[in-house]
Amino acid sequence: MFSIYHFLFLASIGLFLDKLSPVEATCRKDVGTTPYECIKALGKITYNADGTLPKTQTSVKAMFKSCLIIVDNPTGAVVTEEKIINVALTLFQQCYQSGGRLQLPDNPTVGVEIAQPAQAGSQLEVYNPDFPIHKASCAEVKARVRIVPDDCMKAYDDLPSDPQGRISSRNQAPTSSIGLTYKSCNINLVTTDGSMIHMMKSEARSYFQTMTQQCGEKWGYIKMMGTDGNNGRTIMHTFSDAQSAKRMRA
Repeated sequence: MFSIYHFLFLASIGLFLDKLSPVEATCRKDVGTTPYECIKALGKITYNADGTLPKTQTSVKAMFKSCLIIVDNPTGAVVTEEKIINVALTLFQQCYQSGGRLQLPDNPTVGVEIAQPAQAGSQLEVYNPDFPIHKASCAEVKARVRIVPDDCMKAYDDLPSDPQGRISSRNQAPTSSIGLTYKSCNINLVTTDGSMIHMMKSEARSYFQTMTQQCGEKWGYIKMMGTDGNNGRTIMHTFSDAQSAKRMRA
């Protein structure tokens, strides 16, 4: 993790780096933020001891106030903290006080993006990196089948697990996402950073049940630790299918 002094040093050579980079950022003027808040967000990313981003994390997100930093690394390339900071510096220069996205000059599969977090109180707020763990979030979604909480619990109890009791894929292998449906309720578990789910099914059940009880017929979300990656979390989500046109007219 870098200090503010480290950043200021890098900022002093930012114009030089920008001139060297042949890549131009795609800016988003509808996203308003400040370099200071993005600096603070960058400082929240956790790296390996050698200063590289963990290869198992395909999409790392960190935020501070109005700034959401996203680092996409879908191929698991070797990406250093210094490279991420340098790209962020170029973004600050090319997209001043706004959002934007830029690929690494030496590896276009890796992208760094400045975005805004989901609005407080919105359906997607739970996906913000600083949303509290173990706090249920509910959403009223129109024209959807009403969820029966007991259906969600049945779906949860049917989730596959490995011999150690960890939530897994259907063939008991590690997975970054898993979903099931039972009657009125669809459930989905997914990691926010693309790493594998690392969560004991029996231990997570009480949190899932609390969410279904609190949300009732509404869609539910709850964030858990539960990932192999130290920059990610696991989101447990309940939702329902769209109502048929016939049912909506009834």
